Amino acid sequence: MHPDINNTTLNIAIDDQDCFFILGLEAVLTDIFTARFPDLTLYFHRLQDGNVKEMDIIFLTLHPGDKIDCMWPALAYRKLRSLVVGFCEHSPTESTDNLLFCLSKALWLDKCSPLTLVVQKLILAWRDVLAGSSDTEMRDCTRCSRLRLTEQQRKIAYYMIRDYSNHDIARLLKINIKTVSVHKYFLMEKMRLRSNQQFINFLRRKNSVAALTLE
Repeated sequence: MHPDINNTTLNIAIDDQDCFFILGLEAVLTDIFTARFPDLTLYFHRLQDGNVKEMDIIFLTLHPGDKIDCMWPALAYRKLRSLVVGFCEHSPTESTDNLLFCLSKALWLDKCSPLTLVVQKLILAWRDVLAGSSDTEMRDCTRCSRLRLTEQQRKIAYYMIRDYSNHDIARLLKINIKTVSVHKYFLMEKMRLRSNQQFINFLRRKNSVAALTLE
């Protein structure tokens, strides 16, 4: 047992907006872990920057675009031996290639997968943590492939999340409307976003993590 791992308590953080999903996940986790590790006491938390260092297992939900940009910067400070589990709304194999450095060793699951498969993969992944064969590499943000917006892209994104049209953005920035469209296309293509709504949702999540400004 690694010294970072307590053999009597398990701190689990869940980052998801669906309260029913969270309650269901907590119930499933309680059942499977207490059945296999009877001495464990589980404590559930909502994922926050201040508690990442204390978490043994961190559950995330991956939205379109999240694999390109850093939506959870505090993950760089999590325990050296901890398990990150990500739930995708679609096929994980299509959504988790070229992941950010902090997510490269995560266990990704499809929310629609059979419960038995989810349980099996989760238990195997946690046993890897206990055995010391999971993610043990120090996180280095300088090696991360996260999306970095240019100054022009940042300004365009700033106006887009405020519902400005391409025409209005071009006028405010004194650029051609085609330039706005090209920047938008480039970002959507890089993040494999399929609609304007996905793009706007991504920008709003990004803005909630690190505010987009004109400076």
